[in-house]
Amino acid sequence: MEKYLNDKCPVCEKQFVSGDDIVVCPDCGTPHHRECYKNVGHCANVSKHKEGFAFVETPLKEQKYSSPQEKYMAKRNEIAPDETELHCHICGEKVEKGATMCVHCGAVLDVQPINDYSQYSKEKVLDDEIDGVPVADIAATVGANTSRFIPKFKANKKFSWNWSAFIFGPYYFYYRKMYRAGVIATIISLASNFICQGFFAQRISDFMELVQSKTYRELFEGSPLSNPELFSQLSQQPAYKGMLTVSLVMLAIILVIRIFCALFADSIYRQQTLRTIKDVNKKLEEGEFFAPNPIFGNQQSELSQKQMKMLFLNRRGGVSIFAPIAAYFAVDLIMSFISRF
Repeated sequence: MEKYLNDKCPVCEKQFVSGDDIVVCPDCGTPHHRECYKNVGHCANVSKHKEGFAFVETPLKEQKYSSPQEKYMAKRNEIAPDETELHCHICGEKVEKGATMCVHCGAVLDVQPINDYSQYSKEKVLDDEIDGVPVADIAATVGANTSRFIPKFKANKKFSWNWSAFIFGPYYFYYRKMYRAGVIATIISLASNFICQGFFAQRISDFMELVQSKTYRELFEGSPLSNPELFSQLSQQPAYKGMLTVSLVMLAIILVIRIFCALFADSIYRQQTLRTIKDVNKKLEEGEFFAPNPIFGNQQSELSQKQMKMLFLNRRGGVSIFAPIAAYFAVDLIMSFISRF
């Protein structure tokens, strides 16, 4: 009945508002408050029925919002205007409006819209599926930034651009717990680096000799020449030209690897997320169940198996800050060790 919000009840002449109990005349379509219709006992426009009168509602004006946050709050209130509580997208339990953390499972509540604010609509989220997997399970597994990934998962494109994967390269996979993809991307990156260094070993060696030579020291130690002149003289050295070529080739290799990471990250993440959920569901079908972790006290013991499943998916999925940091230091250690030989 939201389409009558710009019209008035012909009995009380009050404009309809969201949540009003409205009845419509079966003959002409005129809307009334239910109580108003009962009071008069008939349609307010009954005298016009013989003339073929038909009610035409006033078109709703498109609401303009000053910010995405204002639009989000308006949409959320439309979904649950009379509720004082919302539902956690991880465990499905009710949470207070404005809460940033679920008191039942400890999940950080996603306050960004998911596909037209659907994470707050039980009809749209809990019943919607992607490749036979409930969106609620996917949201629980993804955890952070579900507003971006659920539409991506629904689109199911082989290639899509992920700026985070482009900027951070293989380390992004570790952040999203895609360890297999992260290891493969790291190995490719390291192998490309070592092959490039081996192919240009002579040029790198010549440049190192230039850095240690008297000519290099004379250019940069106590020389009255200005910086542009220093650079001009240095750029004339064959060893410098050779190293510049090496640097450009290595930069191109890094760029290609980052582009591949950016193009395939979302597709790989989609496959891993769905595979994780299906593996968990398979174990449940085989009779396994989730036991509360004693470390977290009695709070988990009060959760149902469905809620425990959501909590398990959230912890198995989500993101890891430690993994990319550990991978970075591991790569640095490997590079330092191999550079000695």
